[in-house]
Amino acid sequence: MALALMVLISCCLGNSMGGKTERYRSLRYHSQITSTEHELKWDFSEKMFFFELTVRSHDPVVGMGFSDHGESSNADFMVTWLDSDGKRHVQDTWTDSYSIMHPDVHQSYTVDGVRSLDADEGMIFRFSRDRKSCDLQDYHIDTGTTHVLMFTAPYIMAAPEMVNTSAFNLTTTRVQILKSQVDPGEIPDDTQTIDIRNNYVKVPSMETTYWCSIHRMPTMRVKKHIIKYEGLISSGSEAIVHHMEVYSCEVSPRVTIPNYSGPCNSKPRTISGCSKVIGAWAMGAKSFSYPNEAGIPVGNMISSGYVMLEIHYNNPNMRSDVVDSSGIRFTVTDQLRPYDAAIMELGVTYDPRQSIPPRSDKFYLEGVCSERCSDRGLPEGGITVFASQLHTHLAGNRVRTMHIRDGLQLKDLNGDKHYSPHFQEIRLLQEPVKVLPGDALITECEYSTWHRDNLTLGGFAISEEMCVNYIHYYPKTSLEVCKATISNSAIQRFFTMMAYYMKAKTNAYQSVGENFQSMKWNPVNSRLLQWFYDTMPIDAECKHSDGTYVQGRWSHISKPRVWLSDRYNPIDEHECDEKELERFFRTT
Repeated sequence: MALALMVLISCCLGNSMGGKTERYRSLRYHSQITSTEHELKWDFSEKMFFFELTVRSHDPVVGMGFSDHGESSNADFMVTWLDSDGKRHVQDTWTDSYSIMHPDVHQSYTVDGVRSLDADEGMIFRFSRDRKSCDLQDYHIDTGTTHVLMFTAPYIMAAPEMVNTSAFNLTTTRVQILKSQVDPGEIPDDTQTIDIRNNYVKVPSMETTYWCSIHRMPTMRVKKHIIKYEGLISSGSEAIVHHMEVYSCEVSPRVTIPNYSGPCNSKPRTISGCSKVIGAWAMGAKSFSYPNEAGIPVGNMISSGYVMLEIHYNNPNMRSDVVDSSGIRFTVTDQLRPYDAAIMELGVTYDPRQSIPPRSDKFYLEGVCSERCSDRGLPEGGITVFASQLHTHLAGNRVRTMHIRDGLQLKDLNGDKHYSPHFQEIRLLQEPVKVLPGDALITECEYSTWHRDNLTLGGFAISEEMCVNYIHYYPKTSLEVCKATISNSAIQRFFTMMAYYMKAKTNAYQSVGENFQSMKWNPVNSRLLQWFYDTMPIDAECKHSDGTYVQGRWSHISKPRVWLSDRYNPIDEHECDEKELERFFRTT
């Protein structure tokens, strides 16, 4: 069967690009393959994916494929190779749990051309596939992160069957293939750029540092809109700048803002009002442009004219020789958009109460933006969410924000089933989402600590964990933070149960972190902690941009009741139904 499939495809190959040349001339998206000179271009229609791989190598074997998180096992590959007679072949393959390659019985990919580059500098490989595939060996490409795998090999072979792909030097490139088709907005000719950067900061030789610095914005006597921003990473700082945020200091012009640059945990109280996020960047993010409907307002006495840049440095090797001038560049226009936009922070409060046991394959934390907070913090007509940036630290595998209205779970606001903490783009949603007063937004993060022997605390350090979604929306409101954590009384009840039933060394005189770290973890107490997180009351964080709480009671409140929850059986609108699967297997 494998030989028949190979012959079927190779008989049609030559140094030709086939009959779809025009389609490939207008591919809209591209990415450099990590640490190589190879390039991937792609596009999609309502029913098809189109890929063009430019390989700048003379190696006779080339493979490109997809897997959940960049693993060589359980992956979907297209492989092209030369045999001993110099003939080129192409085959759709898949790998098993041991990374062994097998030919796919149903060759889902169509080869649209393979040709050599001029001066024999490599080759261009074009292929396409249906967006909706019922072949269980085909990787399902969704709207989240796709991990693109690639390898080359310097030898000829008869066929890729039974080859162990883990022996290749695989590279992993993270992209979003199914990008939003919402118009990202036009950049007018009259724009100006404003750079908010650190001024040659000597990065401390410690693993985690949050560095805050105050900057004066240029004088703007009229209101303007920020319509684009992008990260500026200093040469040599690429590996240690984890994420950055710029906060507007929305305080009275009569308040004196000190010229501070230093650790955030030592910043003066007078800059505590610098808390309105106007720009955010995280590792892997590219520039972000606002849609034509909205922009972030600046100027015209909207704030004090000062901003605070916060940078999280992740310096695991404790380097003392890094001098950093990273920051964020804003593109500003005086051609105002119809709406003022803003950024709101959803998710789990930065608190050790929300921690993750060791050796857990799938453990969930939920941060609730409660219906009570949205009812009091959102305008009567609601807000329109158009973009989102998901954020965890290193144990995060999957993130989403559920949208709840009157107890019913609507379509997720945003989600990424193959999330990577190394690729935290700000993404336009596939379509804008209306969030009304009284809606609840539950940000759920799935973690894997299978290879960790110690508890992972919730907190700011890279070795600790976060669960956050920064949503971009309009019209602007004063609601800045809508998050939660398990209530203090509930977590103390958990520690009391552990001491009584499991003889844990937990007590009311220790901090939450000390209690957690004193426990010996096993599947029983890990599951019990998960049950507490899922069911117990929460302490909500419902705050204005000046750091004050929205009026109301926010301690020990009930979690929203959800009549339909799909955590363990998530709904996927692109999956094949039973009739489609039956038809597929009948024709294979």
